[in-house]
Amino acid sequence: MRRALMILMTIGFATAMVLPQAPSASAPSGQKTLAATMNVYVFPSEGQAAEQQGQQAQQATAEQLGNFKKAFSVCLEAKSYLVKF
Repeated sequence: MRRALMILMTIGFATAMVLPQAPSASAPSGQKTLAATMNVYVFPSEGQAAEQQGQQAQQATAEQLGNFKKAFSVCLEAKSYLVKF
């Protein structure tokens, strides 16, 4: 069970780090986007505007975080912990 928990945590964090980010123009001055810090370059395949890319990245991040919370809570509840969000 502990190994499964570690695998789920790793997948959740890795997925969040690989998600596309909005161009650095939307990042505060002097800061890089997550994608830029990882040397990952994201290009729109369907002509999405930068704003739409940012929205899609936020939606994907929120969805993955939700999936991670569900999986993590299932593991903890299996060990008789009470989990509340």
